[in-house]
Amino acid sequence: MSPDIEKARERISRYSNQTKLKATLEASLQWLPDGGKEALASDILNATTVHKLHEIFFNILTILAWPAILQSEASQVRTPQEQLSPLGNYQQGTQEDCLKRDGSCCVVTGAMDVETYSEKGRPEGFESTHVQVAHIMPYFISYWNKSAMTTVWETLCRYFPAIHQARMGAGGINALVNSLSNSFLLNFSLNLVFSRFALAFKATDRPNIYKTVRFSGFPTSLLIGFPNEIELKPVAAPGSEHLELPSKNLLDCHYRLAQILNACGDKMAFLPGKYRNHWEYHIRWNVQAMLDGDADLSGYLETALWWA
Repeated sequence: MSPDIEKARERISRYSNQTKLKATLEASLQWLPDGGKEALASDILNATTVHKLHEIFFNILTILAWPAILQSEASQVRTPQEQLSPLGNYQQGTQEDCLKRDGSCCVVTGAMDVETYSEKGRPEGFESTHVQVAHIMPYFISYWNKSAMTTVWETLCRYFPAIHQARMGAGGINALVNSLSNSFLLNFSLNLVFSRFALAFKATDRPNIYKTVRFSGFPTSLLIGFPNEIELKPVAAPGSEHLELPSKNLLDCHYRLAQILNACGDKMAFLPGKYRNHWEYHIRWNVQAMLDGDADLSGYLETALWWA
């Protein structure tokens, strides 16, 4: 462990009356990847005031909150062509490839999309469910108000070097977020749980095998028959063998963010869902202004909700 990380932990430990700040920064120093830990430690040590520390804390909370908020607009597998925007048409190609690669089945439960199930004559050995294309990095992050998302991407790229490399390799934010490597099929319930960081997938030392990691926000009603491991691989269908698999680096980023959020206690762990519901029911009327860029969301998360 680097001396700077030790010094950063020592500094944080002195803030006994800053419970959430202390818990979040300590968990981040534990769970961020190599390179990210050192970057955070440097930021903490260079913060000359408590206000600067709160800015760092807020930046981390922002990347924990926005996925749950944006995922409330999660894309359904079947979207009428006339309802697709130009960006939606771009997503449609990824969506079709995702359906082909995953065999129209939830990658966790193996249950098949209800329409596909019916079209195939209700094949034996399959259950049916409603599936969605789940995005590890939320799909709507790619065209949301740019000023509002600046903090998210700057923080992600600084504390997750692999995300910066993936972004550069893909050719930009839109290309990365809308790539097949950022997508896989989940049923509706699991997509919601995944977006709220109550479910994550941890890579094992075996290729494409991931451990399912469940946190306190995972519903007990979903536990029956829930697998401890999953394998992410293309189904045995013509043309699917060359389709890109979900990115190990993106899944690792999601897993580490889930660990950070849940290490801060149940009250913090339930905040993304609480904030999402607040957003849906109280300010959804303003969504068009947000999408058009007329509303400044840079300070939107800095409300009393975070301090409740």
